[in-house]
Amino acid sequence: MDFFFLLSGFVVAYAYDDRWGKMTQWDFYKRRLIRLQPMVIVGNIIGAALFYFQSASVFPLVATTPVWKVLVVMVVGFTMIPLLPSMDIRGWQEMHPLDGPAWVAFL
Repeated sequence: MDFFFLLSGFVVAYAYDDRWGKMTQWDFYKRRLIRLQPMVIVGNIIGAALFYFQSASVFPLVATTPVWKVLVVMVVGFTMIPLLPSMDIRGWQEMHPLDGPAWVAFL
């Protein structure tokens, strides 16, 4: 994981190397948000859709989770805000239950 973060930092720095002088910090954040946020949204939508196609024997909470709760978890997932344990829908106490890889972007 450490190597991934090191490599990721190098790639981002290399990609923006010629723009650092012309770009403010907020411009950088805006560009990263425009680039990454659509993937987070799509990941949460796919995760919510596939949530109900899972076997209830693997995730027993699937059968008892109301649709409104999945929608709330999905919308909160769009913002990358970590979920409280009371909003757990899979029983694994995850921060982002519909988009597992999203925890990396949270770091």
